[in-house]
Amino acid sequence: MATSDPDIHAVGECIEHNGQVFGLVAPIWEQARVCGARLAGDDAAVYLPQPVFTSLKITGIDVFSAGALAAADDGDEEITLHDAKGGLYKKLILRNNRVVGSVLYGGVTDGPWYVELMRGRVDVSPFRDQIIFGRAFAEQASASVPQTALAVLPDRDGAEAATGLQWQTA
Repeated sequence: MATSDPDIHAVGECIEHNGQVFGLVAPIWEQARVCGARLAGDDAAVYLPQPVFTSLKITGIDVFSAGALAAADDGDEEITLHDAKGGLYKKLILRNNRVVGSVLYGGVTDGPWYVELMRGRVDVSPFRDQIIFGRAFAEQASASVPQTALAVLPDRDGAEAATGLQWQTA
C-alpha cells in the first residue's frame, strides 16, 4: 500500500488508512495481498477494510466486539440488552438501518452473524426490533412467524425488577 512517498509501501500496525489503524492479523493479510498486487502492476487492486472483529475468551468470560464502536456518529442508533443476573450484555450500533458495530459480553454466539450483516451491508429494517435477541429470533420474526415469544418477556417497567433484564434503544 502506497504511502505519501511513492517509493515506500507499508502494511499492518504501522499504517493508518482513511483514519483507521489496525492491530489484528486478518486486515493485515488483505493489505499485504493488495500491496503485492499493486507492486506486481495491478493498478486496479484496492484495499477496502472489512469490519474488524475480535473474540476474547478469558476463563469463564466471553467477549466479542466488531466494527465501529468508538467512532459512532451522532445519527447512529444504539440498541442494548442487559441481563445483569444472567451476565449478558449486547450492544449494537445501527447506521441507516445497517449494523456497523457490536459488543457482546457473556453470550457471543451471534457475533459472527452480526459481522455477516456488517460485511453484507444488510438492511435490518425487517427484523430491527428482534435483532438484539439474536439470529434465531430475528430469522423467526422475519419469516412472519407469530411473535408469541414477545408475550413472555416482562414489560419494560417490570423487566429489571423481575428478571434483571433491561433493553433500550437510543
